[in-house]
Amino acid sequence: MPKEARIAIIEDHKDYLQVIEEFLQENGHIIVKIATTFPDALLLAKNLKRLKVSIVILDGNLTPGKIDGKEGQLILTAIRKYAPHIKVIGISSVKFEGVDLDLLKRNIKTIGEAVNNL
Repeated sequence: MPKEARIAIIEDHKDYLQVIEEFLQENGHIIVKIATTFPDALLLAKNLKRLKVSIVILDGNLTPGKIDGKEGQLILTAIRKYAPHIKVIGISSVKFEGVDLDLLKRNIKTIGEAVNNL
């Protein structure tokens, strides 16, 4: 991946979002857009091509109390429909099926390196 990847982040937890932003910026990447809710994430998926995003970092659950990963899978389906060329890094506490790279949240500090190697 180019040194300055254009990245969209879909994550609802502020602490994780802050860590992700920090490590991506330290690695020279550009954060194009952030979505923190399920509806905003679906809207973002429709606009990824227009925003010229090259990588999406996607959380599996965006609604407090949800832990089944269904929201992440629905968003991933929308991303694959509207922008199939875009790489997706799944970040969740459990296995994330269908993403280009499954990065468990406990490994979130390696996100900058993961983007560089994708």
